[in-house]
Parts: sequence; structure tokens; C-alpha cells
Amino acid sequence: MLTNINNIILIILILTAAFFDCTKNKIPNLLTFPVMITGLILNIMMNGFSGLIFSLYGFLFGLAIFFIPFAFGLMGAGDVKLMAAVGALKGFRFTVMSTLFSSAAGLIVVLGYLIYKKKIFSYFKKYFVALVRLILLKINFSDGNILGSKLKKIAYSNAAPNETNEKLYVPYGLAIALGTLFALWWNYNTYLHF
Repeated sequence: MLTNINNIILIILILTAAFFDCTKNKIPNLLTFPVMITGLILNIMMNGFSGLIFSLYGFLFGLAIFFIPFAFGLMGAGDVKLMAAVGALKGFRFTVMSTLFSSAAGLIVVLGYLIYKKKIFSYFKKYFVALVRLILLKINFSDGNILGSKLKKIAYSNAAPNETNEKLYVPYGLAIALGTLFALWWNYNTYLHF
């Protein structure tokens, strides 16, 4: 019974978080913090001390796994707290699976968002130029080399300011919601057949 309550709370959490992330570009703390506490309480009610450990491992993994991308500015703090809330509700194993599926969904969301905003070519160009610069630094073409000179001229030419300085906001809460829903479906079908 409490497992079903966990699943219902999880579905409400991720769908609401995806809605807020897509419409307000933010996942509110008033959504994630109560679910973290509720996850701890429900898991303790189900399994006592082992439920507490189950919930804490999931919470800590969810918090840690997205902290590095957050530290590099690749995702927001709300995304990190959302995955921590998922972990507090569903534990370590489910959170690992949800993270893997969310990462795959994240690629799709990012590509879809770039296509929707009509910025996919400018971002691919930006990262291609950055890769060429890195390769040229490692190879260290001499200025006397004709090919090296042409590549350096292309790679180090000034790009338009809006291409290099513009920060793109991608609603990664949507990717977490999609990945988590798929993990729930996967769990349900796996247990159903075995």
C-alpha cells in the first residue's frame, strides 16, 4: 500500500516539476523539500531503520549524481533537488535507473529544444569550433604550415557575440520526468514478468 503511495507521490512530483520547469524555468523548493521528507517518513514506516537507510542512500545518490553538472553550470539546483527527492522516495537502485533513463531523455530534450528554438546549427558550430581549437592546441601547427595556418584562421576567427555568450536554458526537469516515468514503467514490467 505504501509503495503505491510512493509511486503516486513520485508521479505527481515529476509531472509538476516538469510543468514548472517548462513554464517558469524553475523547480520550486516547496515542491522538492516536502517530498524528500515524505519519502524518508514513508520508507521508515514501511521498513523501519532499513527504510531510513534505503531512503538516505537514494537521496544522497540523487543529490550527488547531478551535483557535478550543476557545479559546471549545466543544470539548475532544482534539477539536483528533484533527483534527490526521487531518491528519497524510491531508494538507490531506482534512482540509478532513473538517472540513466533521464540522461538519455536529456539528449532528446536538448536536441528537441535546440530545434524548436532554431539554434541547433549555431550550437553545433560553437562546439565544433571549440573542439577544433582544442585539437589545434594539442597538435600545435606551425605558422609555416599552409593547412595549419588555414585551420587556425578558421578556428580562431571571431564568432558572432550572440553565438558565444548566449546561455541556453533547457528544462532538464522534463528529461528527469520522462526518464523517471520510463524507469517506473520498466520496474513495473520487470516485476510483472518475473
